[in-house]
Amino acid sequence: MPADTRHIRSLISLKWILLLMLWVSSCLPGTGYASLAQNAADSVATAEQRIRVTATGQREDVQRFLGFEQNNLERYLSLPYDMVLDVNVEYFFVKLSILLLLFLPLAMVRGKENPAWLDIASGGMFLLALWLLIPMAYCSHEEVSPVKAPQRLQEQLTTAREEGRSFDVVALQLRRPAVNTYQYIHPTLSSLSGNRDWVAYPFMILAFILASTLVRRRMHHSARHEIIIVQMMMLYGLFWWFFSAGIPWYGILLLPMLLIFSFRGVLGDQPWNTSNRLQWGMLAAVIGFSLFSVISNGSLRFANYSPQQQTKLPFLLPVVEYQSGAKMEQYAFDRVYMGYRPGLNELNKNDVELVYRVGTFIPFFIRKNDQRMLSDNFLDKFQGMYQRMPDKALLAESLQTYGFSYLVINLKLPEVDQTPEKSLTAKFNAFMDFVTDNPNIEVVTTDRIIRDAQTGQARFALFGDGAIVNPGSMAVLKLVSGNE
Repeated sequence: MPADTRHIRSLISLKWILLLMLWVSSCLPGTGYASLAQNAADSVATAEQRIRVTATGQREDVQRFLGFEQNNLERYLSLPYDMVLDVNVEYFFVKLSILLLLFLPLAMVRGKENPAWLDIASGGMFLLALWLLIPMAYCSHEEVSPVKAPQRLQEQLTTAREEGRSFDVVALQLRRPAVNTYQYIHPTLSSLSGNRDWVAYPFMILAFILASTLVRRRMHHSARHEIIIVQMMMLYGLFWWFFSAGIPWYGILLLPMLLIFSFRGVLGDQPWNTSNRLQWGMLAAVIGFSLFSVISNGSLRFANYSPQQQTKLPFLLPVVEYQSGAKMEQYAFDRVYMGYRPGLNELNKNDVELVYRVGTFIPFFIRKNDQRMLSDNFLDKFQGMYQRMPDKALLAESLQTYGFSYLVINLKLPEVDQTPEKSLTAKFNAFMDFVTDNPNIEVVTTDRIIRDAQTGQARFALFGDGAIVNPGSMAVLKLVSGNE
């Protein structure tokens, strides 16, 4: 038996062993993400307190990538589509959605040696997937149930017609058939799956086996190394599907590999074959849509330009000036991180005092941040303390007793809250209530800008009577004795 054939068979055997392990693990009890029911009879304060107590940082952090669909089957099935189209978390960088949606299905059905049943099965699989995934993505993005989705879509369609937005009208009309029919499919999926992993996982494995079989038949006449690469990438994609919770950078290698596989499948072995008009047409389509994708990505990037938000700037000019040697490090730092230096000077004045960090503020510039900093990214620790000790002054005094001297707050923390019940926002509001008018806490610095209601002057301030000009991104507070 040739050596390369033995290698292929050993890889296939390894793949089936891993699939068997996944199948067995799916029979174990899974962790369900039950939605937090809200009692209409509760007062606003009572409901917010209950949301804070029952919420967890794990759900608020991980599930914003995974999605908040009502059952596990919908949540997992929609993951690849959600990542490609930025349904759960939106990014303003590189979008490959148009290229993958156009050329990946075409790569599966474009093959001279393909039997008719393979083209029909591949095309039907993509159409069925899109028919289910489009309404799933719409319901998730609009935060509406499948039953109420047709009404919401009709309202958006009416508004788009009144405002003369022709492209939006066309897009909504194309979604309408799938959204209208999905309200009848959703109850079946919910009754089958619910939040039970032992139902969702076997279904996902069966879908993978079907897709893997179709791809192997499609690549029957391809070189062995191409078959091995594609099969290994599919296995890698399966593990991302199961274990990544939808976090894109865990499966970032899949995007370029899928694109390469799609172009290779569409263009074939000889993409520059001048004697074949169809081949030239395919090549022109690939180049044309690729250029369109590059232009639209650039337009999207600059269309979301915002001087107030660094993440939406096309580039940071002070950083470019520093990298080119035109400006010094202090100049670049003070303009990229405006208002940070006084707080950092205070935090680094003594590298023994403990720091309590709220949110995902970067601790790079804080000395010994691995030894004296407690990170409470999603306020789970604070919520537990605040629940047992609701007295603000007493809680601040207790933190001092345990050696904490400073609080560092990420003011943009509520922006990452994707939960339907806004539990992270509720916890952040409780923390801001804790630091407001607290006799044992004083503000050291912040980059938030407030325009004073009486004088009309803009100034750096965390609290104050006036309009917020710039919400800012950080604040440094010091724990002091009430007698000082």
